Amino acid sequence: MKILGLMTNNHIGDAVLLTAAAENYAAVHSDTRFRYYGEYQEVFQGNPLFLPDADPRKVIGITYSPYSQKTGNGGTLVEVFSRNLFGFLGHVAPPHPKTDRPILYLTSAEIENAKVFFSGTILINAGWQECSQTKAWPHWAELVRLMPEETFVQIGAIGGRNFSLDVPGAIDMRGKTTIRQMIAAAAVCKAIVSPASAIVHMGAAFSRPTVCIVGAREAAKLTEYRNLVHITSHCPNGIFTANRACMKFRIEDADPRKCFHHTGNFPDCMASITAERVASKLKEVIVR
Repeated sequence: MKILGLMTNNHIGDAVLLTAAAENYAAVHSDTRFRYYGEYQEVFQGNPLFLPDADPRKVIGITYSPYSQKTGNGGTLVEVFSRNLFGFLGHVAPPHPKTDRPILYLTSAEIENAKVFFSGTILINAGWQECSQTKAWPHWAELVRLMPEETFVQIGAIGGRNFSLDVPGAIDMRGKTTIRQMIAAAAVCKAIVSPASAIVHMGAAFSRPTVCIVGAREAAKLTEYRNLVHITSHCPNGIFTANRACMKFRIEDADPRKCFHHTGNFPDCMASITAERVASKLKEVIVR
């Protein structure tokens, strides 16, 4: 058995996506197991492909970082992560990988505990302004007002890199859940609404109804899951996000990736997406 060392860019979402890449690689090379080096080890808990206690002397190097190759917009993030893993190890990815979504494991106790608080709730990550600022969407409070029959919960793991915007009317659980609790919440919730983020990938692992607000920030194709619908908008630069991303995703004046089409801290492509539009899509996915 070969044990390969893996690493990511130390974002929770990247760690979640890595589970799919490992699953797809091991489906072809069944004698392979992995040891993950980096933050958010809890993502891999219970996963038989990952051996956290593997003897470092038996690990064949730290071989992979998903963004070290040019990813472009050539497929979903699961496909990109998987293809790059095969490429780093000198193999060609199969045309039809085993899984098109992350693989996360929970115990029955974790699921039952999550049901106590998160069953029937809608999880939201409201976007942020400290990093990749154009994921911020300004109409969260209005969305909550439009759907008074629903219970919205802002979610975010303890120690996560970004705390999202305040959303009046939503239960605030930002920074109050462990990663394991966050995964369990994604497994039992009623629905998820968020920009592209870790909670979207977690929800895909459990096929939870999801609305992903992407604006023109990144190609909708990247987070194409069967359980998910996207809400996109046109970038004033003329880029539409079905297959291409607008890479002007910062607000700071000194950043070369500065977005020139914004009002205050919110890019026009996100601000143009109304709360009514999101509420309508959210009701659709819940009914499904």
